[in-house]
Amino acid sequence: MGLNKMGIEKVTRQNKAVDRELVKLARGASTEIDNSNIIISQISNPKSLSDSPIVKELVAIARDGFGTSMTEEDVRNHVLNVDFLHLIYVENTLVGFGSYDVFGYLDKKILYINGIVVKKSTQKRGLAIISLNSAINTNNPDILVARTQNPVIYHLISKYAQEIYPNKDDKPGPLYELCVSIGWYVAVNRLGMKKYNKELFFEEGTYSTALNDEVPIIRDGNTIEVFKRLNLNRERGDSIIIVAVVRK
Repeated sequence: MGLNKMGIEKVTRQNKAVDRELVKLARGASTEIDNSNIIISQISNPKSLSDSPIVKELVAIARDGFGTSMTEEDVRNHVLNVDFLHLIYVENTLVGFGSYDVFGYLDKKILYINGIVVKKSTQKRGLAIISLNSAINTNNPDILVARTQNPVIYHLISKYAQEIYPNKDDKPGPLYELCVSIGWYVAVNRLGMKKYNKELFFEEGTYSTALNDEVPIIRDGNTIEVFKRLNLNRERGDSIIIVAVVRK
């Protein structure tokens, strides 16, 4: 499928041949999802949507998914000023999006996850992991990176990780120094974080407040231990930089 004026490069339709274990990775995901009704449209030139009414829909989705009154400017920045954008459809209705950047550093190909959000009514159905899986398969990155205060995102990324930081252990793995360097580069050089602790992959007060209206529920013990060890305070706006070496 060729590019059209909106920069739609490809449409991935999840069908029954898709491994249902992929969907089950999301906590509480139904195993009876008809994947043929899920479509991921990849927009390779998101800036082309700048004047499209679809941006208003994405703003509404972000506000609904996070449960907060995010500014339109903030949402536009996350969906337009990125390398590619996933539009997530269920039964031909736009219910979410994922935004991503791809860049190189230290001879590694990095997939940066700006954000994945879906409407509350379609959460816990595995849509985020379908988007991320598609982005990974399309780009074949060496490293996944994201800034978040959401344990669900950490758990999601950990499913693809050979080695991930921060983690619940004090003992660094063989790729720790590489991950520290990449975390520092992304946090300081790309995101402009001023108080970033590179050893902890952590910053206090990044956002000034919580991004979600509710504490995201996670049952994975490893993820719970990571957030407990860091004493991450959502209301203070704390964040972590996740750096994960992709399992090949």
